Amino acid sequence: MLLKFSTIIVLIFSNIICIKAQDAPFGSLANAQSARDELSIAISGEMKNAYTFGSKYKGILGSPFLSNEWQKAIICLKRDSIIIDRTDVKIKFDVYSNELWIMHKRDSSIINSNDIHWFEVRETEHRKYKKFPTVNSGKPNLFYEEIFNDKGVILIKQISKKLIKADFVDKGMYTIGQPYDRFEEKIEYLWKNKNGEFTEVKLNTKDLEKFVEKSSKKSFSEFLKQQNLKGRITEKEAVLILSYVSR
Repeated sequence: MLLKFSTIIVLIFSNIICIKAQDAPFGSLANAQSARDELSIAISGEMKNAYTFGSKYKGILGSPFLSNEWQKAIICLKRDSIIIDRTDVKIKFDVYSNELWIMHKRDSSIINSNDIHWFEVRETEHRKYKKFPTVNSGKPNLFYEEIFNDKGVILIKQISKKLIKADFVDKGMYTIGQPYDRFEEKIEYLWKNKNGEFTEVKLNTKDLEKFVEKSSKKSFSEFLKQQNLKGRITEKEAVLILSYVSR
């Protein structure tokens, strides 16, 4: 029999951090609190993208999450490969901290990335996020979106977010610089070559052609011409090309 979700969490995770709704007045945080505490309180209320401390500092622009909406998903836990697939369980992926927030009914929790094998967002499109330790040995628990994986040919996407701190200078009657913290997003694509190493690649036909064997370049060019593909391509078009390359 399947264990209830709450039972699974109790049995497996001793390091889950429960996020409870806070009654603190808006903008009353102390400066000594961590960025995570500040973000947790801001996001748990109605305010999704920014909150304000005072008249000069304007808060945070953007979000640490892949999506601000709670999304349907399947989660595979590392221990014993337990699969959580329930309609009453939704997630938010905190790209900035590489953490998965889980909502079960009205209770939300954070699961350490060490305890997750993979997860798959199941909204309009199904998108799977896995770990590829060989990409970054210093951060083996980073999640990457798997775009294509067949017969040793792999294309993954890394989405990272950086928090840029406010740099404003108060001149009294006016300020210079940016009066707010902001999240900046960066997207990179990585291709696994025949030696098993991941190399950064741009989503365009010229860059992908570099990874095609010399003996296959002519047929590859003919394929691109047949499909009317040239220059910049979409992820779906990249999957079409890689399906041809890995056949």
